[in-house]
Formats: sequence, structure tokens, C-alpha cells
Amino acid sequence: MNSPLVHQPDLISEISLKEFKWVFLKELKSNGVKLSANDEDKIWEAFEVWYQAHDGEERKDGDDYVMHTVRTALSVAKYTKNPSIVILALLHDVIENTRFNYDDIVDRFWKETADSVRRLSKQPLMNYI
Repeated sequence: MNSPLVHQPDLISEISLKEFKWVFLKELKSNGVKLSANDEDKIWEAFEVWYQAHDGEERKDGDDYVMHTVRTALSVAKYTKNPSIVILALLHDVIENTRFNYDDIVDRFWKETADSVRRLSKQPLMNYI
């Protein structure tokens, strides 16, 4: 499937954030992710958090953080149909160098999600491939 979110990185600047979220949810569903109403609410909330955390930021390699996160979440959705893992993919860089911290993730999501996000965050003196 040709993903408009992956193959049209400027799409987020061309449509509203709400429209972008709907396209994202549609793509998750097309990848076989089954979403309850609660799952959709949590994904929307994760979407808001990572967008607030990374809007306008670039990664060290020059890639846009928002698009990096979208690509990561859609890639994960191909291998797991678990909405909680998709949420984790959306949040994977949020507590690293943004205004959001571990407690923010616990408050908005689940402790298990916050623990996983913390484990995925870069730690001082660790090398990353």
C-alpha cells in the first residue's frame, strides 16, 4: 500500500492536524490494527502529545520529528496489531529533550507505557546505532 503519510511528508503542512489524524487512523486500520473507541481516544491523545512535543523540530539527521514518528508508528503497525504498541511508537522520543516527562506520560496514559517510553529514551553515555 502506498501510504500518503510516508510518501508525502509535506502532507501535514497541507491539511489540518485533525485531517492528518484521521488519515493516520485510517492507515492504522488498513494495516489491520483493530481499534476500540478507547484505543482511538488514546491514540488521538498520543498524537496530540507527540505533535506538541516535536512540531517544527528536526532530528540530527535533518528528518522532521513528526514524520519520523509517523513512519515509526506505521512501521510498527505492520508487525503488531496492538494499539498500545502503536501508542508507544508515537511517544518513543517524547520524554527525550522535550517539555514532557515521565510523569506526564503516566498521567495521560499508563504507567506501563511511561516505563516503556523511558526504556526507549536515550540514556546518557549509551551508544545508539
